[in-house]
Amino acid sequence: MDQRLVALLSLLTIIAAISPSQSRPRPSAGGFHADVIATVKSRGPVLLFALFALYSLMTFTLSSFLPILLVALGTAGVLSALITLSNVIGNLAAGHMLSRGVGRGRLVITAATLMGAAGLWIFLSQSGDLLTFTSCVLFSAIGGLIPATLISTVPMLSPSPAPAPMAMGLLMQGSNLGQLIGPVAVGTAIEVYGWTSGAAFIGIGALACILLATTLDRALPVKEQKKA
Repeated sequence: MDQRLVALLSLLTIIAAISPSQSRPRPSAGGFHADVIATVKSRGPVLLFALFALYSLMTFTLSSFLPILLVALGTAGVLSALITLSNVIGNLAAGHMLSRGVGRGRLVITAATLMGAAGLWIFLSQSGDLLTFTSCVLFSAIGGLIPATLISTVPMLSPSPAPAPMAMGLLMQGSNLGQLIGPVAVGTAIEVYGWTSGAAFIGIGALACILLATTLDRALPVKEQKKA
C-alpha cells in the first residue's frame, strides 16, 4: 500500500478516535476564553514564563557557541553532548531538594547566580580549554535546577486547576522565546562588539533571573510559603 495512503488513513483514524461524540457536551467558547484571560492576567504563570525565558536565553547563548569554545579539544561534538547531559543531573537534584523542602525561589536564585558566574568566566577569561570545558559542565549542571523547579511550580501558581495546561503552555513559550532570541542576539553582538560581549547576555540574564526569583516564593499559596 502507498505510504501516503497509510499516513492519511492513520491521520483519519486518530481524528476519529479523539473527536468528541455528538452526544457529549462541548465546553463553551466563553469558558476557554476566560481560562486564557485568567492565565495571562495571573501573576504566577507570567512570572514562570519570564523566568524560563531568561533561563533559556542564558542556556542557548552558551550552547550555540559550544563547538567554537571546545574545538581546540578536538572532540567538540562529544564534549558538547556531555555538557548537555550534565543538565539532567541538575534536574534530578532539583527534584530531590524540593522533596526535602528547599525553597523554590532559593533554588532558582542559587542556580542563576552560579550560571552567571560560570558564564562570565567562560566568555571573559583566557583560561585553558579544560577549564573552559569544566565551567561549561558546571553551567549546564547547575542550570538544570531551574527547569525542574519551574515546571513543578506550574500547578501551584495556576489560577485554578482547569487552566493549568495553559499555564504550562505559557511556560514552554518562555523556553521557546529564549531559544529564539538568545543565539540570534548574542551572535549579532559578538559579530559587532567582539567575543566578550557574550558575557553581557549571561550577566544581564542571570541578574534579571535572580531579581524575579526573589518574588517566586511570595507568589506561592500560603501553605507552600510556610514550607519554603
